[in-house]
Amino acid sequence: MQQAWRLHQSSRYAKLVNWSLVIDYGRFVNFVSTALPEITDCLKRENYQTVLDGRPLLYLLNTKMDLSIVSSGINQLRRACQEARVQNPYVVLMLSSPTRGVLAVTGADAVGAYEKAGPIPVAGTYAELVTIAENYWTTLSSTGQPIIPTAMTGWDTRPRQETPTPWSTNPRGPSGEERYFAPGTAEQIAAHVRDMESWIRKNPQSCPAQTGVIYSWDEHDEGGSTLNPTLGGGDRILRSVGQYLE
Repeated sequence: MQQAWRLHQSSRYAKLVNWSLVIDYGRFVNFVSTALPEITDCLKRENYQTVLDGRPLLYLLNTKMDLSIVSSGINQLRRACQEARVQNPYVVLMLSSPTRGVLAVTGADAVGAYEKAGPIPVAGTYAELVTIAENYWTTLSSTGQPIIPTAMTGWDTRPRQETPTPWSTNPRGPSGEERYFAPGTAEQIAAHVRDMESWIRKNPQSCPAQTGVIYSWDEHDEGGSTLNPTLGGGDRILRSVGQYLE
């Protein structure tokens, strides 16, 4: 699954598109000791995304695990970065729900979400998805912790229900195929990203890193693949968002 990353790193355009790691809690905790040299090497790369004057941006994705164990892994990472002369990483916990005090427990720097699409209505509109995502920014910030907001490009898991992935059980259930959000237009998606950028700038205390997440580039079976150029619509949505960000 790293082949796309390897191709990006070997591309002559690699310096034009920064990147950052997203590691789930379980893999991070279980492999952090043996993977520290590889992780610190990644954080040193010229095109690795940084915030706050050079701190490497690292996301940890929520799984069912004791947060005190996650804390131990973060401490190991910080010590390894110090020894490798890498700036102190800015660690973001991608949570499934807004949890107060989680940064104090883990030693992470901010909270956020990989995606925010629930509750899912029957044949919801993209405007409804935007409302859910944008309300969650305020919900997260109300915990009194630094946050990284997430903008949603879409949510429709019907392809995964029809053809489950090897790493998950079939999520098909009662009315499952009826619950999704219709895709947004290029203009709607760009406006949502613009809203996020504006919210970040207007809330510097909640967003000290002044950065956000767009879900997503390539989640084709979750309805969040609209940034990835494909046949049909091509790169229309990508260009619409990109023109705004420029």
